[in-house]
Amino acid sequence: MKLRLIDAPPFTSPDPSYKPGDCWYARQGEGGVYHWWAEGHDRKVHPADSPYADIAPEHVGKRPMMVVLPTGAVHCLHSPTFKDGERGNSGWTVVGDLPNVTVSPSIDYGAADSPFKWHGYIDAGSFR
Repeated sequence: MKLRLIDAPPFTSPDPSYKPGDCWYARQGEGGVYHWWAEGHDRKVHPADSPYADIAPEHVGKRPMMVVLPTGAVHCLHSPTFKDGERGNSGWTVVGDLPNVTVSPSIDYGAADSPFKWHGYIDAGSFR
């Protein structure tokens, strides 16, 4: 499945038309904070020096890339890595621009019992 670049969704509500493979650059709000909708709630992308960091240190200053995973979860490619719901200390390697992006290592999204659990790769703009 190929990624498709779409317009960034509004700050105020999730877009019910999200489809797996949709991707966009997060919108910047007041105070330089980026926003996106994920799993039914508004997420604010906090800077790497925040205790609520949503951007990995190596991606600070970049416009966050968002992608809808095959399970329907909205994922920030510039977030810290995680495995089985446990957050890591650094981010993924992200090469290229949306939609033709490659991310490594693999994305292991969500806890084992989550309906949004997905483990796979994004390579040259395609899930595998």
